[in-house]
Amino acid sequence: QFDGTVVVSGQGCDLNAFRGNLAAYKALVGGAPAPVVTPPPPAPTPVFVRVTPWPTRYSSLSKIAAAHSITLARLLAFPENAGFRKRPGVVFPGQRVRVK
Repeated sequence: QFDGTVVVSGQGCDLNAFRGNLAAYKALVGGAPAPVVTPPPPAPTPVFVRVTPWPTRYSSLSKIAAAHSITLARLLAFPENAGFRKRPGVVFPGQRVRVK
């Protein structure tokens, strides 16, 4: 008849009293502990600005890039800014530009 005690490698563990997961059980009876898995950090939220009429700090892509301490090449690398790659010198007030 089963009395609720399991003997593993000479050690006993009362399964009627044990409350834990498999990793805790293995650690209790001498097995390797389960590796700690941390979830990846969340993706950063994109930041957009709008092109403003000339002469302001958001009136050209190079001014927008400089205002956010990034290069024009980095600014154009965002997929949302793909429409500016062909003619980066032509922008219109109200257009959205991703900066982060």
